[in-house]
Amino acid sequence: NLDGTGLTQLTTDGGRKDMLQWNPDGSAVVFVSGLCVRQVAIDTGRVDDVVCLNSGTLELFRLSPDGSLAAISVFQQLFIVPNDPERLSQVDYWTGIRDMSVCAAMAPYASSTGAAYLVEEALWSEDMQHMALVLVGAVEGRREDVVYVLDISTCETNVRKIDEFPAQR
Repeated sequence: NLDGTGLTQLTTDGGRKDMLQWNPDGSAVVFVSGLCVRQVAIDTGRVDDVVCLNSGTLELFRLSPDGSLAAISVFQQLFIVPNDPERLSQVDYWTGIRDMSVCAAMAPYASSTGAAYLVEEALWSEDMQHMALVLVGAVEGRREDVVYVLDISTCETNVRKIDEFPAQR
């Protein structure tokens, strides 16, 4: 209800939840909590771990519109992996994410020098052919976010930058 009555609490762990999103069929809410990606089923309240790392940092997890893929950032390095619950549940270290990557040109997403871009956010286009990224950049010695819009339709071999802002504007 819009007035706040009739609420149902879905989790009870008291932990921080980031990158909140619906799964594609709307049956669960997916979120990042610490070093884990979790999902909570709306009808039962059951909370399941999708993937949990033993160490490192886990900044984002974004499901593709059809739910077949996930963009995941570990140590701020972006990878695109299959959204395969069985395989993801077996991963406990960032190299497992890297090894699952289905986009060689984004394993991780890196500059022409090979230095991985530091990714803070990733959003899929509805057709899954494009992705918008928020990257950590530096302009005149100060930190500045830069947005890249990428064509990822051929990410097995290359990724083409379509636009960049605000750096070019």
